[in-house]
Amino acid sequence: MRNPFELRGKRVLVVGLAKTGVATSLFCAARGAEVTATDARAENEVGDAIVQLRAAGVNLE
Repeated sequence: MRNPFELRGKRVLVVGLAKTGVATSLFCAARGAEVTATDARAENEVGDAIVQLRAAGVNLE
């Protein structure tokens, strides 16, 4: 049976980096997706999550 959470090879765009956006970005990246995340706020306003996202390989726009 195929794992329904396998995202390897998929591209995912996450809009908004509040709690849910950060969690979704990390979840998808951990399952092999190529994740791009964006937020209307500047990176320095998003907070410590930027470090986690970059470490997980999330592309930030």
